[in-house]
Amino acid sequence: MRRRRNSADASDVLRQTIFGDASLDVWMARGAGQPGQPWDSFAQARELAQAGHRDDAVRIWRQIASAEGLESRHTLQAWHFLRQAGQPPPPDQARLVLGVAVEMPARKSHDLLVAYRDGDGPLP
Repeated sequence: MRRRRNSADASDVLRQTIFGDASLDVWMARGAGQPGQPWDSFAQARELAQAGHRDDAVRIWRQIASAEGLESRHTLQAWHFLRQAGQPPPPDQARLVLGVAVEMPARKSHDLLVAYRDGDGPLP
């Protein structure tokens, strides 16, 4: 018998990846099988953080957050991890708008419209 995916759980994961506030494990699961950067750096930072090497993980998240040409959602997620590590963005970067999300109720569900500064959608 096939198990049905819990739609509440699926929408929670989707919401986290859209807003850039997923946990390390959820974020890495979203990028599973994605080769190259920035996923390699996110994976390395996660390993360092889990091994107790927070300063080294912070260094990598800072590199990701300041990298040119990445999807906005990668930058948002890197800043989320940095904030969790007690490292808020500098004021000039904190004012940057990287995306906008609008969520509207629709019948028994909701509609969600997301636009990022770089034009990429919320999911790979």
